[in-house]
Amino acid sequence: MIPGAALFLLACAALAHEVLLVRLLHIVHEHHFAFMILSLALLGYGAGATGLTLAQRFLCKRPAAVFAAAAVFLSWAVLLSVPGLSRLFFNPLEILWDVRQTARLAALYLSLSVPFFAAGLATGLAFRTRPEKIHRLYLADLSGAALGAALAVGLLQTVDAVWALRLVSAVAASAALLVRAGNFLSRASICVLANLALQVLVPHAALMPSPNPYKGLAYARELPETRLTAERFGPMGWVAVLESPRVPFRSLSGWSLSCAAQAPSTPLGLFVDGAGPVPLFSKDAFPADFSFRDCLMITLPYRLAAFNRQSPQGLRALLLGLHGNLETVVARLEGVAFLDVVERNAHVAQIVPHLAWGFDFKDGLGAVRVHVGDPRRILHRHTEHYDVIHPVTVGVLSASAAGGASLMEVHDATVEAFGTFLDRLTPDGYLALPHSLSVPPQATLRFVATAEEALRRRGAGSPQRHMAVIHDWNTALLLVKKSEIRSEEQDFIRRFAVERSFDMAYLPDMTRKDAQRFHVAFQGSLHGAVTALLSDRAKEFMKTFPFSIEPVTDNRPYVFHFFRWKTFGALLRAEHGRGVSLLSWGVPVLLAALAQACAAAVLFIAAPLAFSFKAVFRRSMKTFGKTLIYFGSLGLAFLFVETVMIQKNVFLLGHPVYGFAGTVGPFLLWAGLGSLASTGWVRWLETRRFLRRRNVLSFTAVCAGAMVGFYGMVWVHLVPWAHGLHDALRWAYAVLGPAPVAFFLGMPMPLGLRSLGCTDPDLVPWAWAINGCASVISALAAALTAMTYGFAAVLAASAALYGLAASSAPRMDGSA
Repeated sequence: MIPGAALFLLACAALAHEVLLVRLLHIVHEHHFAFMILSLALLGYGAGATGLTLAQRFLCKRPAAVFAAAAVFLSWAVLLSVPGLSRLFFNPLEILWDVRQTARLAALYLSLSVPFFAAGLATGLAFRTRPEKIHRLYLADLSGAALGAALAVGLLQTVDAVWALRLVSAVAASAALLVRAGNFLSRASICVLANLALQVLVPHAALMPSPNPYKGLAYARELPETRLTAERFGPMGWVAVLESPRVPFRSLSGWSLSCAAQAPSTPLGLFVDGAGPVPLFSKDAFPADFSFRDCLMITLPYRLAAFNRQSPQGLRALLLGLHGNLETVVARLEGVAFLDVVERNAHVAQIVPHLAWGFDFKDGLGAVRVHVGDPRRILHRHTEHYDVIHPVTVGVLSASAAGGASLMEVHDATVEAFGTFLDRLTPDGYLALPHSLSVPPQATLRFVATAEEALRRRGAGSPQRHMAVIHDWNTALLLVKKSEIRSEEQDFIRRFAVERSFDMAYLPDMTRKDAQRFHVAFQGSLHGAVTALLSDRAKEFMKTFPFSIEPVTDNRPYVFHFFRWKTFGALLRAEHGRGVSLLSWGVPVLLAALAQACAAAVLFIAAPLAFSFKAVFRRSMKTFGKTLIYFGSLGLAFLFVETVMIQKNVFLLGHPVYGFAGTVGPFLLWAGLGSLASTGWVRWLETRRFLRRRNVLSFTAVCAGAMVGFYGMVWVHLVPWAHGLHDALRWAYAVLGPAPVAFFLGMPMPLGLRSLGCTDPDLVPWAWAINGCASVISALAAALTAMTYGFAAVLAASAALYGLAASSAPRMDGSA
């Protein structure tokens, strides 16, 4: 007998492991790949259900023993699958020209789905052998999943990633001890004890996934005499400080090549999830006269603000992100009297002021306040106005625009975010955005287009007169002023740039001859591109530009997603495909993962059932067609909605781990409650005279689509409003807000299965397989659609799919 408590613990361990994978993949690679984790988990569950269907005659003879074995296997797989991540040497940057990377991605995808295969097999077995208690077992499964999401977040708050894995493994092993399996119980106990022995005997470091060899920490560890001096783990990231006494760390971004001052260096480097290093400077690292700051491009906005400042109270500045201490030191040395710093990661906010100079009020410089939280949320709550706002994190991400940043939702660089920043500027204040300059300059042009749109929404009649751009060979600085840039300010910018051999890419009154005086690699294209983007022919220019540079909004916040299909094809054909190096790897990795998901879903879910049920396929061709459309549409539509909810909750809750955990578990729970209520729903509909019995499924699918199309859209639209609420209210909105949608989305699937079981029970395994295949594909397809068309388009597609399901719903001729 398989008790509900055992299924509860199994589901808890499986979903906790799923959430932990989001955190662990960000350590090993440059992105959390949450959409891929959702897909591979569904693949494992679907393959487990298929395996059960094919071998049910054998497995159902001793269900408790098989369940216990699957739980023990899950406990071992949780521990052993993750360390292999860092041994697969997957480099997404090479996926377009190195076929081995595609194979490694497939190996990564399949190996991580193994634990979920065990969970799917055990869950299906519990449902198969206790049909009279299926409603209670279903509730135990979904409530366990909801608890698993909360458990993973709680573990990451208190212990490191390896201890979290150990504890989740122990939860899975304990599920085996709750089944009553006769003689197998003693063998299960032995397996559980062996699992505990493995946890004790295997060194902690052996289970810790390390960053792949292409990340900064892997390179830094190869330096002589390096040692780890500080380390913190949490849901927001793994923070490590490395000391390298022989080879110091430096930061030369935006450094004038004509400057004779010595660049500061330090033996301490900060790494977050293996990315870095970020130098942590002591006071001794700087020359006594601090002359180095005259070489830096980022000093321009502070000097402009001081040039305009009329009040004797001193400058106010805001830094959005704590990327080391150089930006803080520069701001305070430039005369900022009141400096606010906002950092999302609490561990970074603790370590940097402790190990680096520039945060102590006793040093005689201006006051510094470090806030922990989301920048836009803090700006909504506070009323201060600033002379300079510097989004540090956005500039840092631009350096990896060809990597993981191309898949990230960057909500600090959308039209809405820039509008919020402009609202918090003084009348003569500047938004300063230094960032990496690429060839072609996609990020620079996108920032300019986004700033122009934000200015237009704020009522600026001539947005082009509010902006200036200067650059060197690898860094550009975009300045956006709340009011128009006056002629004397333009003269100040010209003098600053010429004295330091920086080029001017754009000023309101500059001419072409003033561009490209010191750095000629762009042949005047940056000035010409920015000028065209700020002219009357901007729409035509953006349409014909080889990469996507349109303004980004909260509906499609993929700031570093520049991919265009026409350019992709042209680069593949040009010079034997050598031009693909200009592309970011975000979309190619998504496409490769989507292709592999399709192949894996067919190979491990549909094909085995097709081989086993050939006679059913031939006998029920007409019914099979409707079954394919109905259950396939449900699988696609459900994950479309869930993926959008995850992405919006990432923004609402501040991090992918929180967004994933705060969506998947509760969403499944609400859908499970809808499934449990489906019988009562059908009985209520039967009392309505206007609704005939054969319309019940169609009407239910239409109601689900309507909830997605109306309530879902409203919920998404109100996320920016909820973003400014108190923490408890934000979590309530994230967890409880999607409940009405999820509740209705939980009805069409069980009602369809019940109807199919009455009319053609041989097709029930096929229905599960079709829904499983569609679900595996859906998570990746939704991410690709959101990057291209936005979240609203994904919800609209989901509503349309529910409409398609309604048109092909089977009749309910049997008992509901």
